[in-house]
Amino acid sequence: MSDYESHKGKLVKIKENMTKEEMEHFAKTELIHKNVKIPDYYENVLEFIRDNTDKYPYFFGENSIYEIENYALDPDNDEFWYQNKGEEVEYSFRFYNGGTCLEEQVQELIKILERNLK
Repeated sequence: MSDYESHKGKLVKIKENMTKEEMEHFAKTELIHKNVKIPDYYENVLEFIRDNTDKYPYFFGENSIYEIENYALDPDNDEFWYQNKGEEVEYSFRFYNGGTCLEEQVQELIKILERNLK
């Protein structure tokens, strides 16, 4: 059943100025350490991690990797904000999970942050 969700947390940039190949190597190393095999229906390792953020707290930008610390809040908490503190970004947002999900909200926040850096 769809409902509203509220989340608060932070994104921490853990690596930057990386190529896609370097990001894929990072992701593969994470999975090797956990002895995980990627199902064949995934296009690549980055897509697998993006679809499994409950197990792997990483998000990939244009050339940076972020680690997320997320906390669910009371769904009636109605707000959207973020504060950039250098390598760390604190955020809080609410969304209707029938039209989006936490992963999409975080990816959109990363796009905003990286667009502001250009």
